[in-house]
Amino acid sequence: MWCRSPAALDRIPVFHFRIHLVAITARCVFRSDISSKGGGPTYTVSRHGDACAIHVEHDLDIGTSPSLAAVIELASSENLGRIIVSLESCPFCDASALTVLLRAKNALGSRLSIVVPASHSTRRIFEITGLTARLALCGDLDEALSAGSPLASDR
Repeated sequence: MWCRSPAALDRIPVFHFRIHLVAITARCVFRSDISSKGGGPTYTVSRHGDACAIHVEHDLDIGTSPSLAAVIELASSENLGRIIVSLESCPFCDASALTVLLRAKNALGSRLSIVVPASHSTRRIFEITGLTARLALCGDLDEALSAGSPLASDR
């Protein structure tokens, strides 16, 4: 397991993640109840050929990032192919979410793509930290899907 916070994962209803991700054929929705603000993010997971897209709707902060880590971890452990994390509907992203995405990138290499539109306010944190190239951000879901299956040597 690439997530270094197993204690945080104990608070997440992992059983629900596993049910949805194992049984995914077209689309499922999971709502996290972990948040310092009272309402956690919604993760809509959809299949697109060999890719699994995780759409994040809500802020990603220190209270909600562990649930994103769990969703990515389970999607990768279920061999769902390429994983695309879409932050198109995520209005805020802090350093803890960047840490989750960097750990996922280190573990998954070229199997992970991250979607953040160039005009999106969340993209600024990636630019400030210099992570746009390291994480190979895509502008939209179509761009991430058209990237195809990247070469393993790109890790």
